[in-house]
Amino acid sequence: MSSELSAKASSRESAKAGTGPGRLVLALVCACQFMVILDASIVNVALPSVDRDLGFGAAGLAWVVNGYLLTFAGLMLLGGRAADLASHRRALAAGMFLFSASSLAGGLAAAPQVLVAARAVQGAGAALLAPATLAVINTGFTGGRERARAFGAWSAAGGVGGMAGALAGGALTTGLSWRWVFLINVPIGAVLIVVALTSLPGARTGRREPLDLPGAAAGTAGAAALIYGVMQSA
Repeated sequence: MSSELSAKASSRESAKAGTGPGRLVLALVCACQFMVILDASIVNVALPSVDRDLGFGAAGLAWVVNGYLLTFAGLMLLGGRAADLASHRRALAAGMFLFSASSLAGGLAAAPQVLVAARAVQGAGAALLAPATLAVINTGFTGGRERARAFGAWSAAGGVGGMAGALAGGALTTGLSWRWVFLINVPIGAVLIVVALTSLPGARTGRREPLDLPGAAAGTAGAAALIYGVMQSA
């Protein structure tokens, strides 16, 4: 009898999570993950156009890609900790705001240094955004089956984003301009921020403990030094 009741409760939870706000939250986190992974590859096709317009050197042009990847990877632990200490809604909205604002700066950049700096800030926004999406899934989908499906959809969104990068970058660069590779994030990001603020709970989930800023800085500096050494050896 008890197993029957728990099975019914579980099915009710799954049905509830699969409709209404549950679907909206899942669509939100999948869209955020799609954008984060998409922007790691969407710039590749646009690099020749960026070089013609802004006058990058051969080594400097690589930092349009590496600037994003380094801060994204180096600051992800810090971003995950921040998402635990703050509410997931605030962390996700703040990450998307940083991501979108830096995309706007990159799209309007008139100098190589500005574009590289914008890409680095964009990576920092992604480092806050990606762990926040995982935290939302982990706390918002409590049933075993629904959580597995949510994580599967999240992983698939990242995979599709990686594959779609070259196609989207080529279409935007050819049809409009390389600047739209970045500017397209602004209206999409604004919509996702509104959805996050209206659909996610605002309760804080972690204890008030200091962030490990020196550790994050050391991790980012270590990754940057490693990549820089590889580039210089080549």
